[in-house]
Amino acid sequence: MFDDEILEKITPTLIGKWPNTYVFTKCITEDMIKQEGRNLPMAVLRPSIVIASVDEPVVGWIDNYYGATGVFLGAALGVLRSLNGDKKNNAEMIPSDFVINSGLAALWEITCNKTLNNNVGSNETEARSESRSDEIPIYNVVSSPESPITWERFTNLLNLHAPAMATELQVWYPYFALRPNRIHHLIVVFFLHTVPAYLVDFICYCIGKEPKMVKGYEKINKFMNVLSYFTLREWKFYNKNVQNLWQKMGEEDRRLFQFSMTNFDWNNYIIYYTRGLRVYLLKDPLETIPKGKIKHRKLFVAHYTLIALLAFLFYKLVSLLWSYIL
Repeated sequence: MFDDEILEKITPTLIGKWPNTYVFTKCITEDMIKQEGRNLPMAVLRPSIVIASVDEPVVGWIDNYYGATGVFLGAALGVLRSLNGDKKNNAEMIPSDFVINSGLAALWEITCNKTLNNNVGSNETEARSESRSDEIPIYNVVSSPESPITWERFTNLLNLHAPAMATELQVWYPYFALRPNRIHHLIVVFFLHTVPAYLVDFICYCIGKEPKMVKGYEKINKFMNVLSYFTLREWKFYNKNVQNLWQKMGEEDRRLFQFSMTNFDWNNYIIYYTRGLRVYLLKDPLETIPKGKIKHRKLFVAHYTLIALLAFLFYKLVSLLWSYIL
């Protein structure tokens, strides 16, 4: 067994072109299944970024901070202020219950047909060798082929609906943006993440409390660096197998096991998504929304007062330097 230090050193060599071990191990596992699982009644389900549920087990349910959810929650709380990403790219996300339902439907099809990849289409990603009767079917559970949404529109909808779900746990007024230029992003991170973190930790040290902000932002920035690989890039996904699966289902099964993204209402979904983040992740009941809105307004005033003060100090500094030069 290797210790953590050795594993960290050899990981870049092991994963090669892959961005991280998560993606690398998924690829290895899928390849193993395709090689060893031929002629077996099985399939590969490939969900994109999984976010809160639409209906099941309850509307807006989510229980983890992974991926995009952690970013949006951090931005809403005023902790996260920048992410290195291109807002024009598609945000490839899918509700969690849609993933489960499509998986159940795939199991139904395999069990009933006792066959493998019979779906015919031009799907380059899902079925590169559909001519083989023993090829394991692959289901890309994604949103972009039927209901695409960009990072820009998604964040705009979150900014629109998040204030209605304001929480007292908010640290600062939200000031978040995706920035495609890495230098611009790093400058913002330095002034809006690093500098405030050291300032707060210094104050905590002076009053005898344990400083935590610097370590906290180190973890946040590390997570952002991992995520930025995906927000800076865009891939073309196909889900013909999933669409064919949906067409094979009866009307009642479609009602019970919804997973089609055709005409998906992102605006309505995000209303409940923000509510789910508040209730199920922050554990903040809806009854405290009025108090949250009061704090939101106070932070709004504090935020722009600070900006005005810094702008004034910058103006005075420039004026002083200009007078000295003259």
